[in-house]
Amino acid sequence: MKFLIADDHPIFRVGLRDLIKNNFPGITIIECQDGSEALETIIKESPDISILDIDMPGKNGLDVV
Repeated sequence: MKFLIADDHPIFRVGLRDLIKNNFPGITIIECQDGSEALETIIKESPDISILDIDMPGKNGLDVV
């Protein structure tokens, strides 16, 4: 299973990544720092679940959806 986390705040991304990994060992987590990167990564990697920040530089989470 692949998760994608897109958020422009690195501390939040790390915390969320660690929380998910601790509760779901063995999954793959992909991190993105902005909406444009998230959209490219979603198209390329096809994650099962994407967690997107609503307020990011470039494209926001709603634009990506």
